[in-house]
Amino acid sequence: MENTPLTAHVESLGATGDGVVRINDAKVFVPNALPGETVTFAKPNGPGKVTVFNADRAVPPCPHFGACGGCVAQHMTAALYQDWKQATARTTITREIPEPTSWHNPVFVPDHTRRRVTLAAFRTSKTNFSLGFHARRDTAVIDIATCVIMHPDLLRFILAAKPHLAALLPFQKAADIQVQMVENGFDVLVTGPVGPKGRPDMDVHHAVMDLAQAMPDLARIAWRARDRDAPEILLAPRVPLVQFEGLTIALPVGAFLQPSQAGEIALRQAIAQAVATHAATASKALDLFCGCGTLTPALLSVPYVQAYDSDHGVIAALQGASKSIPRLHVDRRDLFRQPMSAKELSAFDIVLMDPARAGALDQCANLAKSTVGLIIYVSCNPATFARDAAALIQGGYTFANAQLIDQFTYSAHTEVVGIFARGTKK
Repeated sequence: MENTPLTAHVESLGATGDGVVRINDAKVFVPNALPGETVTFAKPNGPGKVTVFNADRAVPPCPHFGACGGCVAQHMTAALYQDWKQATARTTITREIPEPTSWHNPVFVPDHTRRRVTLAAFRTSKTNFSLGFHARRDTAVIDIATCVIMHPDLLRFILAAKPHLAALLPFQKAADIQVQMVENGFDVLVTGPVGPKGRPDMDVHHAVMDLAQAMPDLARIAWRARDRDAPEILLAPRVPLVQFEGLTIALPVGAFLQPSQAGEIALRQAIAQAVATHAATASKALDLFCGCGTLTPALLSVPYVQAYDSDHGVIAALQGASKSIPRLHVDRRDLFRQPMSAKELSAFDIVLMDPARAGALDQCANLAKSTVGLIIYVSCNPATFARDAAALIQGGYTFANAQLIDQFTYSAHTEVVGIFARGTKK
């Protein structure tokens, strides 16, 4: 009896895309299983295998799906995928706060639009080099030959540059390689050991020169030993440039870009739509956690815009780009160590904020005490968004509307834009 297979029906999809079955009143998560399907377990506590499929199952467009951990949802039809993404975000948010007055139509970014990826790299010999994504729930590197989320030009560059990138790395040492498309080529940042001694030497510099010769569209390649280290530029044939609706930014090494240009545009459109409702009466707007100014242009219909971020490099880049825009004022401020006070915030009519995944609870607590009329909160983490939004609502703000912008295609991540309004000033 112990070897008798156990079958269970999939009830729903979990937040990470796994099918949820219930065995002896305990939830069990089964990768790549869909609601309504039947899963068979050969032995207790063993992996489940889908044995009865349903009509919501799609043929994954990528041959690496299943092994590669970069995507978790290619086996769903478009309708099921979109329903799952929306339901997951809404459930996460409404677990903490009430529904917004309205949900705007979601934006789903198409395949083949990703312009920025961080790849895992591992070299075992002169001829064996894996460059791709980690396996799901594993540190193994899945070597990729194709990818349905990357922009075709990004994929082309990565595959062509692969042998030259391999020459940079020592054997049996893991590294990460970030590659992003910019206006004038490709920007590469290697994090981890390079060369036999783990840091740049003559052989590494020769390999970099070979890479630049073979790849004329390489704009820059930099290196750092660890994530928090200051990057060292190895070679920069030209300064990487990006453009955000009239702002031309000389991109600092390691600076954040939105994953896709389509997603970036959708975010600015959502912000501009909210700003337009206050444009006639607003005289001052504030851009918190502004980065390189990706979203700043959506505020420039307001006569005076102040932008803050803690990173020296991105602030210098945005200051350089803002010289021709008198209404835009850019300064450095660490908003985690020195959040703006309620009094400072109350000098502004509109506040836009786009913090990292950890959110900005202290800053939201001060916003809740302010008289700011409109708060636009952009978040790539619905959980911290909901936590921070609870402080705003407790302070008297109305959760006017929200919009899901899915630029993390086929993953469990999503982006949310929330609009919070104060009916009357305190």
